[in-house]
Amino acid sequence: MSDYWHRQGYELKFQVSDIILLRKRIPILAHACTLGEILSGKASDPPLELPRECEGFLIRSCPGHALEGAIDRSGLYVAYTMASYEHCYIDLSGSFSDYQAKFSTKTRGTITRKIKKFTAQCNGRMSFQSYSCPDDMPAFYRWARQVSVLTYQERLLDAGLPGEPAFVDAMLAEAKQGRVRAYLLFDGEKPVAYLYCPIIEKTLVYAFLGFDPSYGESSVGTILLWLSLESIFSEKAFCYFDFTEGASTQKQMFSTHRVPCFNRLFLLDTGRNRLLLAAHRRFDRTSHRLGTALDRWGFKRAIKRLLRGA
Repeated sequence: MSDYWHRQGYELKFQVSDIILLRKRIPILAHACTLGEILSGKASDPPLELPRECEGFLIRSCPGHALEGAIDRSGLYVAYTMASYEHCYIDLSGSFSDYQAKFSTKTRGTITRKIKKFTAQCNGRMSFQSYSCPDDMPAFYRWARQVSVLTYQERLLDAGLPGEPAFVDAMLAEAKQGRVRAYLLFDGEKPVAYLYCPIIEKTLVYAFLGFDPSYGESSVGTILLWLSLESIFSEKAFCYFDFTEGASTQKQMFSTHRVPCFNRLFLLDTGRNRLLLAAHRRFDRTSHRLGTALDRWGFKRAIKRLLRGA
C-alpha cells in the first residue's frame, strides 16, 4: 500500500462545463489511491500532521460509495465529497484476442473501420510508435508536447502533458527504472495523438492522453488507445491498465471492470473553509442542473464543441 503524499496548490474550481469562472488555490497534501489500494478496499491513512502552510488534504479514488457534494465534520476537518464515480480498469491477464471478445461485433467492426479510414486519410503513412527506453523518451516528449499545446485540456483545463522541466526529469528517471510506457500516433511524420503511462506495481496508469483537435473526426485518440492496448497485451508484463478517476464514455467502453470510488477534500474546520465549501457545492449543483437541462434540450454537445474551439 502506498503512503505517498505530496504538497500541491489544489485549485477548487467554480466552472460551467469546460469554462472555469473562478479558482481558489488551497495549499494541501494530496494522495491518489493506487489500483492496489482500491481493490483492497482500503485507502491510505490520513497524514498524522499537516505542514504549517497546508490547509488540509485530498484523497483521490477512495474505494466505496459516497454521496457527492456531502459536507460533514471529521475531527479537526470539514470533509467534502468532491466527486463520486466508477473507477475503470482493464484486467490484462488474458490475451488481446480475449480482450477483443468483450466488445460486440459491431463495436469491433467500427474500430477496424476507423483504423482503415485513418490509414487511407494518411495515404497509407499512418504509423504507431511505442517508447520506454530513456534514450527514446526525449523524442516522445518533443512530439507529444507539439500535440498537447493544441488540446482543449491544456488550453482550458491546465491538464495537458506537463511542460515543466521537473516533469521531464521525473519521466527520464522513471524510464531508467523501466517504469514508463508512452505511445504516439502519426500521420506521416506529423504526431496527432499521444498516450503517457507510468507504471505502479505492475499497473499501467492512464496519466495523459491528448490528440490534435483537427483530427477529432478521425477518432485518433480511440485509435491510439486501441493500438496501445494491443502492444501492452503483447508484452505480457502487466496485471492491470488503470484508467484512474472519472468514468468517461471512452473509459467505460474500454474497461473490463469498474469499482465505485470518490474524491474527498479535508480542510481545517474554520468558518471561512465551511463557507467556501458550501458555496462550491451550491454552485456545482446549479451548474449540474443547467448542464442536465441543456443536454435534455439537445444543446449541451454543441455548446461544449463551440467552447472548446473558441
